[in-house]
Amino acid sequence: MAVGIRIISSEGNELGLWESFMRWVGYYISAVFLFAGFIWSVFDQDSQTWHDKIAGTYVVIG
Repeated sequence: MAVGIRIISSEGNELGLWESFMRWVGYYISAVFLFAGFIWSVFDQDSQTWHDKIAGTYVVIG
């Protein structure tokens, strides 16, 4: 909220408990492989990191 971004599900809804949990697990997977999961967003068409792909989420402005 401080920087004006939010995370939504692939359907455009707010995150539920399951999506939040999967994103949290995916965050660690992204970090374990030398942070390749975060760098992936530079090359991805939708600018999604691995943890976004695992949880089916998007980071949007607003």
